[in-house]
Amino acid sequence: MSHTRPNVLVIGGGVIGTSVAYHLTRKKVRVTLLEQGELASGSSGACDGLVFLQSKKPGVHLQLAMESRKRFEQLKKDLPIPIEFKSTGGMVVIENEAELDAMRLFVQEQRKIGLDVSLLDAQQTRKLEPQLSDHIVGATHSLLDGQVHPIALAHAFALGAKKLKARILTATRVEGIEISGNRVVSVDTSKGRFYADIIVNAAGVSAPEIGKMIGLQIPIKPRRGQIIVTEACHPMLKHCLISTKYIASKFNPDLAEGNSEGISIEQTKDGNLLLGSTREFVGFDKRTTVEGLNKIKNY
Repeated sequence: MSHTRPNVLVIGGGVIGTSVAYHLTRKKVRVTLLEQGELASGSSGACDGLVFLQSKKPGVHLQLAMESRKRFEQLKKDLPIPIEFKSTGGMVVIENEAELDAMRLFVQEQRKIGLDVSLLDAQQTRKLEPQLSDHIVGATHSLLDGQVHPIALAHAFALGAKKLKARILTATRVEGIEISGNRVVSVDTSKGRFYADIIVNAAGVSAPEIGKMIGLQIPIKPRRGQIIVTEACHPMLKHCLISTKYIASKFNPDLAEGNSEGISIEQTKDGNLLLGSTREFVGFDKRTTVEGLNKIKNY
């Protein structure tokens, strides 16, 4: 199969891969994107839509998230289809005094990086979110947190890239990579061979498999996160919410006591509540389980 030589070959059609393709084509770079399934058929199609800065560890991680957050208002204008981004503000709900002490320090460190975040007492918290339980002791709050539709975002990036002459190929599985002179020169796929000056590995949890093709060990492990999606209902929440324990389990699963891994809650544009999520190292098993959903339901 004969192809025009692209400058860049992107492997992976999730939010990251399609974003790379879109932004490169805006710089007049020739791009071909290869996706083994459909667009957003991996993690980008199985996650919540939180654009949540408060959950980021102070340092480079938070700095990058803050720069990313700045992009969304312009992306709403530039991308060819709606991405359902809205700046709802977010809250980290605190349930006991120990969590309050920890989050007080966490907020101080985040402020040093430049995040606009405040610590609220119980009365202030319930004034902003009346549906919260009386047992909470407070929350942290930032107006910068928000939400986006991740599947729509990936498709918007891909469509934007296509309008700028990128080639987007789905159902195209990478089967091998050829190296010459310590450089990648071509990629063999289920639809033939593709040549490129640069190859971007944006395959998400499959990135290690791509890396092995050229002798690279990439330290990424799949982690299953089950989410409950409710039927659509009237507006119940003004903010996106996560629990303090959710942050603890994110950075150190041993800190999540008992069977609880914390929880995040958001309400979509259509009214569905997204409740999640579990954090399970079970390989590439995508199945939902009664045990996992009960953890969320009983939190």
